[in-house]
Amino acid sequence: MGNLTYIGIDIGKYQLSCSLPGQKVVDFSNDRQGIQSLLKLARSLAVPLEQLCFVMESTGGYSAFTAETLLELADVKVSIVPPACVSGFKKSFISRTKTDRTDAAAIRKFAESRQPAPWLPPGLAARRLRELQLLMDGIRNTIARQKCLCEKLECGHRPDQFALDSIERQLEAQQAEYELLEAEFEAVIAADATLAEDSANMLSIPHVGPGLRNAILVFCYQQLKHSAQRKLLSFCGLTPEENQSGQFKGHTTMSKAGEGRIRRVLYMAALGAVRPDGLMYDYFQRQKAKGKHGKTILVGVMRKLLYLIQGVVKSKNKFSEKKFLANA
Repeated sequence: MGNLTYIGIDIGKYQLSCSLPGQKVVDFSNDRQGIQSLLKLARSLAVPLEQLCFVMESTGGYSAFTAETLLELADVKVSIVPPACVSGFKKSFISRTKTDRTDAAAIRKFAESRQPAPWLPPGLAARRLRELQLLMDGIRNTIARQKCLCEKLECGHRPDQFALDSIERQLEAQQAEYELLEAEFEAVIAADATLAEDSANMLSIPHVGPGLRNAILVFCYQQLKHSAQRKLLSFCGLTPEENQSGQFKGHTTMSKAGEGRIRRVLYMAALGAVRPDGLMYDYFQRQKAKGKHGKTILVGVMRKLLYLIQGVVKSKNKFSEKKFLANA
């Protein structure tokens, strides 16, 4: 990675601001034609294409489209880095300007300093699962809003029946569409032997349901399979964050710097695991007897659940409660 030449890209919906070493920042349209023009300019650097690395921040679908198009059009490398990393790096220069062009230059300088790992495009199954999950999340949010609106109407002295019937019809349609997407999600998993095996192993763990399984497959599947436990915790934002300076002794909290969608479903699974009939009830009671706060223990339960999920995926074995209790 040390011999690479880095090009920073700040991605917008319609425009790419690109910072090449030794040149002014140049703007291109965010489409296939604009990316081809960027590659044509990159060839003027007198560097072999295989030594070029295009670096961009993670911006959902926009960064994935740009990265995949670059890899499709030329034999180059691509890295996608968290925006928080570039933001912190930029602050170290006490920069007072924030524009697309200054961001592109900051991304390039960050890459030259930290040399991020190359990004690999997801497979077809992984891409489909992500898109289906995003649609399911959107429909679930819509259903929640519609139910809230229905409750507000019903609180009125004389609610309009036509309005209530309209909401009911919309809820039925949204629920039917959600069930179709859910069935397609399961079909994509079943069609891939590796995904099907890993999914079955995850679901064999008590308190790991389809919601948590889906979040793992969509948002951190590769990290789960290939990263060490510490890096996996860091990716999910479950590592401790210590706050102290001199004589000041602050509280150690959860960093929350990683993927929040995984933490949300892990938290709900942890609540079920610490119930009297739950898998982690004894652990919860032991930690509580030591004087630990309830939420602190729940974070520990979330980590343990993540370790169990990683364990069954890496070992290719279903969960064994007997082995778990023997090692508890």
